Amino acid sequence: MTVLLSNVEDTAQWIVALANTNGGFLQVSDAKLMDRAIQQTKPLVTILPTTKHDTFYVPRSVEIHAFADGSVFVEALNGPQRLDTQGIQRLATYKQVGDFERELVQNASREDLDTNLDDEELESLGYTLNGKPTVASILLYSPYPQRWLPQSTVQVVRYPAKHSTVELTESMSGMIRIIDKGMISELLDTTLKQMRHPSISEAVIQGAVINALIHREYRILGPVIVSLYTDGFQVSTPGGLPAYVTEETMSSARFCRNPLLKRGLERMGYHSEQPGMQVIESSGLTISKHNNPQNFSLTLYNVDNRSSTINTNPDNEEQHRILQYVQEYGSITERELRAIFPKMPLPDVKHQLNDLVARGQLIKLEPASGTARYIAPDIQAE
Repeated sequence: MTVLLSNVEDTAQWIVALANTNGGFLQVSDAKLMDRAIQQTKPLVTILPTTKHDTFYVPRSVEIHAFADGSVFVEALNGPQRLDTQGIQRLATYKQVGDFERELVQNASREDLDTNLDDEELESLGYTLNGKPTVASILLYSPYPQRWLPQSTVQVVRYPAKHSTVELTESMSGMIRIIDKGMISELLDTTLKQMRHPSISEAVIQGAVINALIHREYRILGPVIVSLYTDGFQVSTPGGLPAYVTEETMSSARFCRNPLLKRGLERMGYHSEQPGMQVIESSGLTISKHNNPQNFSLTLYNVDNRSSTINTNPDNEEQHRILQYVQEYGSITERELRAIFPKMPLPDVKHQLNDLVARGQLIKLEPASGTARYIAPDIQAE
């Protein structure tokens, strides 16, 4: 994002906002304007010239900077935004920890990176320090970053049930896929292939997964966990929302935990601004957010979702009730069926299920251990 400015006060506020947030470019009508604006920041913000004499780069700072009157600004959707006292305290706490993506990776070398960027570009972009790879460069450009960062993984779990019934359904288990090989772009692509959903758009799914991989806390061991349900999905991300960002402000806030990672993915063609939280919040889906210091989870589901492949006019009343149950809860077991029809003999129970399977109205899932489940065809795992 490049901003054209011609006013000293506006320029100074933008300088402070970018330094406190993710950094960025500013374009000014007069180079002298930039000098005057810098004098309105405290402590003074360091800026970098570019090849264009009227454009400057403001790096993300390890300090908190303020405008001349003491106001602390950060970048938001509509420009610089003044932080309140609580927001400043949260930002200060975060700044003390520092950016993990900029730390050097022990026992890694330039030879471990597979990229067309030359050494000078890697250094100037922050992906290497004195020729040694940072966490961001290993995640972006190492063919196997899990050698150093085993937490760089995604776990996809597909549940044959609605999101609201998983914890309540006895012995509910899901089909698990662990994605644990490849650089972050490969993790993203593989995850998206596993997340095709009959009622959720690809743009919403992509926005949620990109945000999770960019904003997760890579200091914390453990994967990003994606849970797929018949009516939606949940993305659970290690590390709570960063700095001053809250559940209420996350759609307009611009603070990114891993800005180097974000820019690297954008150069590869993955954009997190749109789609992103704005697309997610305008999707028409019901959204649930839960944040704590160790984890942030985002759940999206369609309250009107119905399994389109279920035939609502089966041959008998028993099968009709079976399909209604699957439509409501996502799956059924023989035990659950016996509870619905307590007087039906077990052979008759199996006959009804087998008949629905034979006619393609249900699919039988037989895990290596545990109870077999019957689900509708359109929630079958890829």
